Amino acid sequence: MAPILSDVYELLNEGIYTVHCPKGHSGKVVLNNLNFELLYDLGINAIGDGYYREAVASITAALERYFEFFVKTVWHAQGVAFDIIDKNWKEMSNQSERQLGAYIVSYSYAFGEVAPVMANNLTKFRNSVIHKGELPTREKTKEYAGAILSLIDESLSKLQAKYIDAVNATFEHYAPHYTPADDSENVLHINHPTIIQAKEPLLDDDQRKRRDIDYLIKMVLDGRHPQRMWFINEQETKLVQENYEKWLSTRLQDQNNEVERNELQVLINPDATAEECLNSLGEQIEENDKIWGYLGEDHPELFCTDTLTICLANVQLRTHLYYLYLRVRVYQLLLNNNPEDSRLKEEYQAAEQALRDYHNELSTFE
Repeated sequence: MAPILSDVYELLNEGIYTVHCPKGHSGKVVLNNLNFELLYDLGINAIGDGYYREAVASITAALERYFEFFVKTVWHAQGVAFDIIDKNWKEMSNQSERQLGAYIVSYSYAFGEVAPVMANNLTKFRNSVIHKGELPTREKTKEYAGAILSLIDESLSKLQAKYIDAVNATFEHYAPHYTPADDSENVLHINHPTIIQAKEPLLDDDQRKRRDIDYLIKMVLDGRHPQRMWFINEQETKLVQENYEKWLSTRLQDQNNEVERNELQVLINPDATAEECLNSLGEQIEENDKIWGYLGEDHPELFCTDTLTICLANVQLRTHLYYLYLRVRVYQLLLNNNPEDSRLKEEYQAAEQALRDYHNELSTFE
């Protein structure tokens, strides 16, 4: 349970981020998303935070960058090379009206239909906010966000249905790239699950499929708590697929073997009840830091299905954080074996919410 402690405080145009582990190693993470995907999410985040003018600006930029992606995809589908596409786009890159015209013409050529564009009242609203300094209300901003999302959804779904190969090729060409300096450099590519997914349609059971703006706002706000990431090598991949619990136990044991001298090793007995596990955990750390009070919650329905060895730093905040995280992880293991158990689902959701609430209470977090 030793996460890579690298907080990303700002998004970068090039999409390349340097991460550091507690042992002093570094590597690169490539955020494999296009700008319009991220810009729309930024707009939804801004609505959730109460920055409505900034939300309109981000969502407007997302639409303009989507038009660019659409045009380049259609051109590429007709056999135009990307270097030619880039030269043509450069001629209109600073003129939004030309870009809109290229989108309308490309859409009509591709589908033989009138292109979906913003209604006049939304265009006036956007211009008032962006160019005249209007301070929009939350409701107007949500209406604008919903209209833009519907427009992009309608257009993108047709693009994916007819030109999926060109969509993927265009995405891969314009998404961030990074070439390692040598074979020893660690590089990880990740695709953030944005509300708008350019490469392929959302699955029916994906929560992002629900296109209600209030729901999407809550979804992105709930998902903003710090995340953990494990790098899995090729040898581990098969083990994860065959026996997740064994892999998790091995991972935690390996990290516990490397525990620093000022950290605490805590063993969870797989044969003990949940109450006994929590009591044992409290006894082991009480003498060191007097924080048994943080671990006194009674969860008799919780039990350990495997030997989990947890590295706990000698600080109260981290200890309680790991305790809350342990509850979530164990409920996940239980649900893997009992996916239809409604009580377990409720307890898992409650444990997740407790972890989120604790994150929100922290003024600073590693």
